Amino acid sequence: LKHLNAVELTGHADERGSDAYNFDLSRERLETVSQLLREGGYTGDLKLIPKGKTEPYMGVDRSAYRGEALYQLDRRVELRLGR
Repeated sequence: LKHLNAVELTGHADERGSDAYNFDLSRERLETVSQLLREGGYTGDLKLIPKGKTEPYMGVDRSAYRGEALYQLDRRVELRLGR
């Protein structure tokens, strides 16, 4: 990761709560991950994109999950690597 010039992080939240609340939660998640990357020595550009609850996690069959398990999938930070 240290050799990359740019990293894009998107923050996500589950469907519970208002749009504004979830946007803030996703931004807080981004800031935490950003801080961890910096403390780990990453010096490149970080693009932080809070998404709130607008993009639920679709990498699984969502019908196979219920309640808290599904919410946990939605609460995440995704990292995209640049060059």
